[in-house]
Amino acid sequence: MNGNENFLPDVAIPVAASISFLCRASDVKKNEFVWTRAYFSSQDYKMVKQSQSVVIDSRDGESKITLTDATFNKSGIYQCETGLYSARINLHIYGIVDFGGTNIKSSSLTKHLHNIPITHNVPHIQQYPTAFCKFQVGQNGVNYATVRWHGKGLTLYRDMFEITESKNSETGVIYSNLTMHVTVSPVLVVRPSAQTIYEGDPYNLTCEIIAYPQAQAGDITWRRNTQPLWVEDPGSGRVAASPTYDPEDRLYLLSTNSHYDTLSFTSLKFADRAVYVCSVRTTVGNNSNGIFVRVKSAKATFWPLLGIAIELAILAAFILVYERNRRIKKSKPQPPTMNDGQTSVPRKSSRESG
Repeated sequence: MNGNENFLPDVAIPVAASISFLCRASDVKKNEFVWTRAYFSSQDYKMVKQSQSVVIDSRDGESKITLTDATFNKSGIYQCETGLYSARINLHIYGIVDFGGTNIKSSSLTKHLHNIPITHNVPHIQQYPTAFCKFQVGQNGVNYATVRWHGKGLTLYRDMFEITESKNSETGVIYSNLTMHVTVSPVLVVRPSAQTIYEGDPYNLTCEIIAYPQAQAGDITWRRNTQPLWVEDPGSGRVAASPTYDPEDRLYLLSTNSHYDTLSFTSLKFADRAVYVCSVRTTVGNNSNGIFVRVKSAKATFWPLLGIAIELAILAAFILVYERNRRIKKSKPQPPTMNDGQTSVPRKSSRESG
């Protein structure tokens, strides 16, 4: 700003930013420059003094004032004065004054899967969580300012959010509320790559996590029954052997959507039959979920066929024995039959009759 101009447009900077104003005037000595400031609500100008966050550098013909790490109370009307000239500029400082929100309460629920306890944190969604933001701008800019909420959920599920906003033109403060119609505590779904599995088959278990903030490296852990699974080779994700279970370089932890969210078997064995539990721990809550991996023998389909064959053989043998007995019975001579009222009298020989 130059000394021959009495007024310049407003300038706005975010809180904690830095700004410099340069005042030039011809034939003015450096000790003749004076910087003053007044609040927007008054015209009571007071001299600005140097401090840790305010630096004034004057020389003949010009003077510069620098504000570093600006706070809200540094806003106002800054004026450069000399014996003959003066110039003013309005400095507005905007930013978030306060913010917060309500937490989602949850209760623990323990279930047993094949005698393995798994604890769920069930969120209470009877009341939707809320967030608020108090945003300060200059009085002249409050009618033109807008608070913008950002987030993955806002982008994907816009209809699930409701945003309200109020403005106070006297204080230059915007108060905004966000009502979230979704939960943000972790929700886990363990999805198998197949329902019926046999020895020798490849197999994947993916732990789908719905949470915000999203799960980071180290937030997801796995266990087999009650035994934790550890990665011994971070490069490949190969799972280490334990005293009770040796995966024999067949088990890996892979990163599909999150870090180590997929348990991958290259070739199943009957020893892999167990309950596998995925657990996640985030800043907004914890959760666990599991699934029982039932590995069937490669000969599992042989035994039902063998049973059917034995049943058919027994049925065929029964039919053959029945037919044989029926034929034998039919081939035997039948004894003579007598009419009713007759008696059996032995025949006389020809000698007896003569």
